[in-house]
Amino acid sequence: MAQGGGKWLTKTGEVHADGAYYGAGFHTGGSADVAERINTSEWVEKGDVVEIDPAHPGFFRKTRSPYSTMIAGIISTSPGITLGNNFDAKADKWEDNRPMLALAGRVPVKVTTENGPIQIGDLLVSSSTPGYAMRCSDRVMCVGATIGKALEPLEEGIEMR
Repeated sequence: MAQGGGKWLTKTGEVHADGAYYGAGFHTGGSADVAERINTSEWVEKGDVVEIDPAHPGFFRKTRSPYSTMIAGIISTSPGITLGNNFDAKADKWEDNRPMLALAGRVPVKVTTENGPIQIGDLLVSSSTPGYAMRCSDRVMCVGATIGKALEPLEEGIEMR
C-alpha cells in the first residue's frame, strides 16, 4: 500500500484520499446511482422507501403512509458512488455500515400494486405498506410526494423492481 499526505492506494486498486477531487471525468463500474450514508431510527433494507423521521431530527425511517410528503428516497442496493462514509480511527480504516440513501440514478425499489398495476413511466409515491412505493393515481397528491418514475411494469403483487 502506497500511503502519504492523506491519500493511499491499496494493492487491490482502491484509492483513498482526503480533500477535494479535481478532474475531467469520474468513471465507475456497475451501478449507476450516487448514494449517501444516512442514520436511521429503525432497521431498513435495500430497496426500502424512506422518509424524514420527525421524532428523531437527522434520522430517516421507512415511509408510514400513502403519498408521504416527508419522503426522502430509496435505500440503494449497490451505488456506483458513495458519499458520507465514516473513517474508523481506532481501526485505521474506512468502515461504515450505515444504509445508503440514493441521491440520483437508477435504483431498485420495493413496489406494490396497491394503487393499481404499475406501467413504465408511472410516477411512484409511498404506499400504505411501510417502505414500499406504489403508482400515483392522483397527480395533485403527487406534488411533493413523488419518489421517481417506474422503469419497469408490475401487473400484480409486491416486488423489488
